[in-house]
Amino acid sequence: MSATWSEYYAAVDRCYAQQNHNSNMRSQISQCQNQITKLEEKIRRLNRAKSNAISDNSAFSSDMNAKIKSIDAGRFTGERKDKVQTAMDQVKSAVADYTGSTFDRSVVTPIDNKVQELRNEISNLNSQISSCRSRIVRINWPSIPVEN
Repeated sequence: MSATWSEYYAAVDRCYAQQNHNSNMRSQISQCQNQITKLEEKIRRLNRAKSNAISDNSAFSSDMNAKIKSIDAGRFTGERKDKVQTAMDQVKSAVADYTGSTFDRSVVTPIDNKVQELRNEISNLNSQISSCRSRIVRINWPSIPVEN
């Protein structure tokens, strides 16, 4: 074999190695895209759950306030009336606290935090995809050497 043929085979081997490298990069891109799809679905489900929870919370708050207003404190007199009014005020305050800051702290904020965490993961995966795309090389297959 002449030197040109050995150079040719070495170049072909490099092209096959580059082809394998490109295949690995495309595989990583595909895996990242699949993970992104799953994460986006998790975000959709979390946002739907948050929306449902907010809706349920609002309905609970309205229902409780309507029930509190339906209590006729006027039928009580004296000290008993004051105790009933105090109890109603405490219930109103507890409902307002639960449906307000407690609900936000225990339901809305954790969901928002998880959604942000998932968005950060998506951003990292998009960076990995960009990195893989930039590492895909163009393959220049060698020409068969011409014998003299």
